[in-house]
Amino acid sequence: MNDNRITWRALAVGAFFAAFFAALSIYVNSQAAIIFAATQISVLPFLLLILMVLALNPLLRLVRIVRVFSLVELMIVFIMGMVSAGIPNFGLVEQVVPMAGSLMSSEWNNPQSEWNRYVVPYVNEAYFLAEPGTRAAAADYYGALKKLNELEAAQKAAERVLDCRARAAEADTALRRLEAAAPGAEPTRAQKLALRRAQLERENLRGEADAAEKEWAEFAARGHADMNRVLRDYPDRIAAQSAAAEAVRMRLKVLEERAFKKVAQFRRGLPRGLSAFPGVFPLPQDDWSSYTGRLRRLREGRAALAALKEARGAAETDIARVPGLLLRAEEILGPLADAAAQQERLEIVRIEEETLLAEHTELDQSLKELNIRRRQANRGAALALESDVRGLSRDLKRLDDRRADLRMARERCTREYDCARNIGALVGRIAELRAAVEQDGMDAAGLRRRINAMLPDFAAADISLRRYFIGELPWHIWARPLGRWALLIGLSYIALLALNVLIFRQWAHNEMITYPLAELPKALVYTARPEGGLPDVFRNGLFWMGLALSGAVLGWNLLCKSQVVPGLSPLNLLNGWSAYVVNTPLEVLMNWKSEVFFTMIGLAFLIPKNISFSLWFFYLLYMLQLLVMYWSGHIDNEGSSQWWYMANIKTSEGAGAMLVFASVVFYKCRRYILCGFNPGVLKDLPADERRELRFSSWAFMGASLGIILQLWLDMGANLFYTVFFYAVTLLIVIAMVRAVAEGGLLAVKTYINPFHYVRAFCGLDKAYSAVPLFSPLLMYCGVLFLDLKVFIAPAMANAIKLRDDFRMRRGAFHLALALAIVLAAVIAAATSLMMSYDRGADNMSSWFYTGWPRSTMNTLTSMAKNPPGASMSSAIWMTVGGVVTGLIIYLRQFFFWMPHPLGLVMLVNPIMQSYWFSIFLGWMANSAITKYGHKHTYSRACGFFIGLIVGELVLVMLSVAVSLITGHNINIDLNRN
Repeated sequence: MNDNRITWRALAVGAFFAAFFAALSIYVNSQAAIIFAATQISVLPFLLLILMVLALNPLLRLVRIVRVFSLVELMIVFIMGMVSAGIPNFGLVEQVVPMAGSLMSSEWNNPQSEWNRYVVPYVNEAYFLAEPGTRAAAADYYGALKKLNELEAAQKAAERVLDCRARAAEADTALRRLEAAAPGAEPTRAQKLALRRAQLERENLRGEADAAEKEWAEFAARGHADMNRVLRDYPDRIAAQSAAAEAVRMRLKVLEERAFKKVAQFRRGLPRGLSAFPGVFPLPQDDWSSYTGRLRRLREGRAALAALKEARGAAETDIARVPGLLLRAEEILGPLADAAAQQERLEIVRIEEETLLAEHTELDQSLKELNIRRRQANRGAALALESDVRGLSRDLKRLDDRRADLRMARERCTREYDCARNIGALVGRIAELRAAVEQDGMDAAGLRRRINAMLPDFAAADISLRRYFIGELPWHIWARPLGRWALLIGLSYIALLALNVLIFRQWAHNEMITYPLAELPKALVYTARPEGGLPDVFRNGLFWMGLALSGAVLGWNLLCKSQVVPGLSPLNLLNGWSAYVVNTPLEVLMNWKSEVFFTMIGLAFLIPKNISFSLWFFYLLYMLQLLVMYWSGHIDNEGSSQWWYMANIKTSEGAGAMLVFASVVFYKCRRYILCGFNPGVLKDLPADERRELRFSSWAFMGASLGIILQLWLDMGANLFYTVFFYAVTLLIVIAMVRAVAEGGLLAVKTYINPFHYVRAFCGLDKAYSAVPLFSPLLMYCGVLFLDLKVFIAPAMANAIKLRDDFRMRRGAFHLALALAIVLAAVIAAATSLMMSYDRGADNMSSWFYTGWPRSTMNTLTSMAKNPPGASMSSAIWMTVGGVVTGLIIYLRQFFFWMPHPLGLVMLVNPIMQSYWFSIFLGWMANSAITKYGHKHTYSRACGFFIGLIVGELVLVMLSVAVSLITGHNINIDLNRN
């Protein structure tokens, strides 16, 4: 077997686990709020790789029936899982599905939120669960309201002018009257005060009149020139326009009500009796009897249904056969209609639940009393009572587990009882029909009509091919929105994969980028022994020491959080600074911390020292800058930053640095990116790589054009802003991929998007930069580019590095990636929809299904209603960051000691607050070992730091298991934001 051959076996295993991990990720997130892939190190693929290396391959060597998995096979299975791991949650599905199903939520899209004025008119309703024509109706409604408001404002302005003129004339008259009261004599003090008040009143009214005249001049310039005509005609016009606006609103309301019904079912779940999950899937509450019972109902129910349909056909030709056919249907369905047995089981479960509830109440009261006695007892007695408390707690836990099992049993018995009762009712109707045919006779039309009326009852009795194989959720209403999103996201993924292929040679071969996250899986499978066997890292004692260190610390914290032994205190790895700097000159650093993060320490050791130095150095340099500005009185704090348009000092500096850095990186790769136009630049490369690069160049340019056209012509964004958005987003993507490929960062997240630059330099309150011009782009950005910590592009970059290192065949590699991505997206979307319709999206992940879509729409509305102006501060700091980065890049050509600019770029990444100290620790270890050791010392030490990472991965998976068993989120994971 060729070592670089990607086999069909590996593709099948990789595809299976990509699909399985996608479904499992959605399920576990909804059940226990646990996200497997919240960073670029996805837990499940890494653990699968370790299990295949340590368990599966040794087993295959032992049995010698199936050949062991080669290194390339192991890597392609891992790659397929790694690249697709983020798709279910942050990466795609739980962004798209809730977004598409929330625009027309009646609870959120209401007169108070005003989405139908500031969001719906500017996005294509085809991308959402909405009725065709909603956008046009909303735009007409907004236009009618705008015209009505204009007429009302013009009328009020005219009335205000007349009122101000009249009041100013009265003031002039009153003033002249006072001046004429004492023309020659010296006025008294009272007269002076009255005169002064009259003069002030006149001046104030003249000011109001001038303001009113100025306001009216603006309306006159917009076509309301004749004030008398406005006062005479506008009341009737306003009434007519109000009626027109109301008519448009009613037309919009009709469309909204239809959409509201669709969305309500998604958000609240299917009615009782309908199943969102296909019957072929085993459900959590199933036992073997209920699972096989569905298949039995389907098989025998279909036979009864066939008998009914045959009877319907025989009504015309041979009505004498009809009673026999109806009797056959009764006999087939009869054994399935035993509702009494199901009711008896349900009663048994109910009685046991009541017994357990009473026992639980008694134990709970005893535990409370025992805790009171323990708190009041002396130390010796308290220690003696501690054992009793633990025993009662364990008994309560066992009762809780049994009650949970009984709840599932009750759900199962209720479902089985409902099905049996419905089948019994159906059997009764068939018997009545048979009796009517036998006794009274019945014409063919009446017989067919009554049989047709029975056919829908089979579905209610759980006898339906649709219900058994695809479930009863309304798949068809999702075809249009998810199809539109699928096309846009598919083009985006093609562009991202092609871009990674095009920049890889420049980065990996010309600039010698190390791709630290790709080194980790290589270390877990590599062996220098010709005969193969256990990878070298597992033979390194330092690896097990590192694994033991991180495993022991995090294992202790897991033990504490699980409350298996109550009263234990977990180790604090966050090390927040607030307690040490409050009410001191360092108070501006209240939110800073020096977190110990084992995985990041391990990764920092694996990356080049100049990169790790840059990542912590610029973060501390920013801290010094912040302190100087605070001490000099220029700021009270660094300011707030958020996703959509607001940047603080730190993210503004990073934004400027990122734009310059990414532009330089893009420029260096230009000959490969544009090689489709100039294939001559590839003449020195192997033929297969030349073909791949030329194809990727055309794919990148074609997909980019397709994205721009779809955003412009289909989603409805402004063409200029679409091109601007795509260009800036491309630079952001390059910077984020470079941060992972060169800096080994576990996750990248940016509070910068193209609209931060628009807001900083132009503001969003201008006609040429108004939010409605790019509202669709904000939606697209929110789905794919807002939360980049599990962004698929860096995963693609690491996958390409592994492909290059293991010399995998290019075509098969791209087929594997495409297969994994498509399968993960489809399975995750289907799982998300089924779970949403089963329990209601309102009961799914609170962030993905409620907080995220609602806050996105509300933010767009707020931006459109109260658009922020330009931010001089942000513009200045962006310029500073860009200029400094440009100088650093230029000076690095002449001074080797100049720091790498990546740390300055990563000021846009809020997760650096959790990473910088661990990176510093990894950098110190790397510096010490490379200074005082040699190559072999460094190679051995790598095992220790890889062990730190693997130990944390194992504990993360263990915490997931504990969380699912106990029902409490232990919250030991790799996510730091």
